[in-house]
Amino acid sequence: TGQMAASAMVSAWGGDVIVGTFPEGKLYKLAGGKTDGKEAAKFADLPETEDVWALAFDDKAKVLYAGTGPQGKIYKIDQAGKSQVYFDSDEAHIVSLALDGSGNLYAGSNGKALLYKLTGPGRAAILNDFDGDDVKAISVASDGSVYAIANKYTETFAPPKRNTTGQAGPTPSK
Repeated sequence: TGQMAASAMVSAWGGDVIVGTFPEGKLYKLAGGKTDGKEAAKFADLPETEDVWALAFDDKAKVLYAGTGPQGKIYKIDQAGKSQVYFDSDEAHIVSLALDGSGNLYAGSNGKALLYKLTGPGRAAILNDFDGDDVKAISVASDGSVYAIANKYTETFAPPKRNTTGQAGPTPSK
């Protein structure tokens, strides 16, 4: 991809694999899940995005969701790669996503460790405000139970940035 790192991946439309990256917040596609010796093709740009932290594919609605930072937005992306803001949170990063059997989207944030349930564009309820810093993973069981991993860190979270100095590794101290 030419990006610093791949940070999220999901199987989507007919077996296409979509990969999210940082620090330039782009989406790439492996058609049919294969590379055939080629690099993944750029699939979508997400405005105001540096980090794609989570991806979820709604097989019934045939749409992709991307949890991003540093604006804390969730994008809805169609098969052609057209994106639109689905939810704009007050948090800096949406780091986890999951769907239930009814198509409800769940999202976890970094900052206040909020667990959201989204029921439509721009519509969300906070299911839990954890005593932590992020909701790193969400799983929805077949009976509708929602499970989440909330972390509390001892150090401040800062996503990695691309090294533009031309030097490999950390900059030496003088």
